[in-house]
Amino acid sequence: MGNKYFKYAAVFVFFITLTVFLPFVCPTVYVGDSGELITACYGLGIAHPPGYPLFTLMGKLFTFLPLASIAFRVNLMAAFFGSLACTVFFILLNSLFSRKYSLAALFSSLTLALGTVFFSQSLQAKGGIYTLNVFLAVLLLIVVLKYSYEKNIKFLYLAGLFMGLALANHHTALFMMPVVLYLIIKDSKDGWFIKTLFFSVITVLVAGVLYLYLPVRASAEPLINWGNPHNFERSVYHIVRGQYGALTANAFSFNRAFSEIAVFFELMFKEYYAFLLAALLGGYYLYKNKKILLLPSVFLVFSGLILLLALNTDTDYKNIETLKVFCMLSFLGAAILVFAGFVFLYEKSKLPALLLFSVFLIPVAVSGINTVRSDKTELAYKFNVNLLKTLPKGSLLFCYGDNIMFPLVYLNKVEKLRSDLFIYDDIGCIFKNIYGEDFVRLSDVEKNRVRRAVQLDLLKDFPGKTYFTLGSYLSNSGIASVPKGVLYLAEGPAFGKTEMDRLWSSYGDFDKKEIFNDYLLRDLSAQYFYFRGEYYNNLKDKDFAVKYFLLSAERAGNLDYFTGNISRKLTEAGLYREAVSFADKYKNAFTLLSAGIASYKQKNFADSENYFKEAVSMRPGFAEAYTNLGVVQSEKGEFSKAEYNLCRGLELEPGNINALIGLGVLHLKQGKIKLAEVELKNALGLDPSNKIALKYLEKLKKGS
Repeated sequence: MGNKYFKYAAVFVFFITLTVFLPFVCPTVYVGDSGELITACYGLGIAHPPGYPLFTLMGKLFTFLPLASIAFRVNLMAAFFGSLACTVFFILLNSLFSRKYSLAALFSSLTLALGTVFFSQSLQAKGGIYTLNVFLAVLLLIVVLKYSYEKNIKFLYLAGLFMGLALANHHTALFMMPVVLYLIIKDSKDGWFIKTLFFSVITVLVAGVLYLYLPVRASAEPLINWGNPHNFERSVYHIVRGQYGALTANAFSFNRAFSEIAVFFELMFKEYYAFLLAALLGGYYLYKNKKILLLPSVFLVFSGLILLLALNTDTDYKNIETLKVFCMLSFLGAAILVFAGFVFLYEKSKLPALLLFSVFLIPVAVSGINTVRSDKTELAYKFNVNLLKTLPKGSLLFCYGDNIMFPLVYLNKVEKLRSDLFIYDDIGCIFKNIYGEDFVRLSDVEKNRVRRAVQLDLLKDFPGKTYFTLGSYLSNSGIASVPKGVLYLAEGPAFGKTEMDRLWSSYGDFDKKEIFNDYLLRDLSAQYFYFRGEYYNNLKDKDFAVKYFLLSAERAGNLDYFTGNISRKLTEAGLYREAVSFADKYKNAFTLLSAGIASYKQKNFADSENYFKEAVSMRPGFAEAYTNLGVVQSEKGEFSKAEYNLCRGLELEPGNINALIGLGVLHLKQGKIKLAEVELKNALGLDPSNKIALKYLEKLKKGS
């Protein structure tokens, strides 16, 4: 293919992929981090760690487009960089091999574009971080391979520039560093140390200059100022993601490692299907013909697995869905191998191989389109508009959860909806921080203590009505509340059926049967029905409560935390048989926990113990399951087992009030009065109004 036609082909790749992406781009704010990131772009604010300065600056440029809403404009950036990444990938492949393989390069670029994860990330704002990351990674490969072949120092300058830009975008770009260093050092007979140092200095300088954005913009008090990194120390803390603590909280487990390996290969298969066979052939072809590219490609393929193993996280559905975007460089490495496999087949069979490529592309395209088609939705926008609609003028709202906080900050700060409200988030990073500048650095126990004091003081002094969302601190604090629409009203009277029916009718067609692939969309969809169940549960109408809770579970599907919340509600409502049968249908650690509590309430200690043990086996770090297992064993008189499990629950969750009370009660039974008193007082220190701790301390006083 001549230079003229090659340029046309590259432009064709850009526009064909953009044409595929555009019909599916989310028209407004999406679920998850998108609302926060859009707000950060619009107001040149500070996003969650590490801050994403490059993405934020690029996103600001897209907000000036004279198109639709601000949200759509930033969503469009994800599609733009997705198409640009595929285009430079096409250029990379043609620079590595003869241009007679341009058709194979085209198929490989489309394979990258249509993969389920890459496709879905090209449609909404947060995905722009990952498509920009792939774009920069491919540019980096182009220039460092140019340097490796030509030894022209200008390509080393460019490599440092692109590496610095990539590190100012997303930390997974660090996986490109070994690739670059390998290609710089390989075949360098002398001077490799100076060249490596030179590249590293440029990288650090470029990334450092971009990260200066954090203290500069934080000092300007922007619309969103996560962690307020206004000085050098706070900026470094933000960049290294100090707020999130250690890389992993789990002890190493072979079972977990094997599970992570299985998840990784499942993700790879779902992204490329039969093309993985071509990737295997590609590995063989590179070994025979282009060894310089073999190790970098294989390393990129397994970078996602290395990260999963390093994170050492549980492989439940939510975690898998959250972490799969971190495998984007793995998909890039696999796409290089797929192309090499195409070249191998083409050299063997010419045209039939190309026909085979097109057949292989069908399941990838179908899978990608089916995944994203159902998720092009305005659900996040409509749900949070309905939430705002529920609030009377001048209300106070405490919110929590990515699906609530982030779309809300976009609607309130960017689209200027409901400026009359006083909105605070539980983490002190999205709306105005009312918990103190160093709140993000506190332990979970300390955060809960501060959060409780601040929120209850506000609740007491606020002249208007106070509302809070599902999952917020107040929703789990035991404070008296009633459901109103998709919110809870603190310390308020129950609402009449006519008023509630009118409110639900104003929400629109939320009960329309929709199936979403994205678990965050299923979460929001399920909340509508969950709150209907809460309303009827508050009216003591058990039949309707169960009906809507079950509808909510159908929408949530395999979301363990959501079905666990439903089973907890069934147990709290005294629907013990329903809670147990619900756990049989939606079996996970959380529903088993509720089944165990339901059995305990019915004095069925043997079944209760078995449910708790099964919950622990399914989720080894589940503090609440260990705590309840200890409580039931204490009830059975198995004191040594009970003490072990209660201590384990406290070890896994240092602020575990129930574990402290359980140990206090256990030691009372054993006659260890002083120890019991210390544990009960510690529980009371965490929750001064805890009735159980107060009851047993009163018993201690009377006994003494």
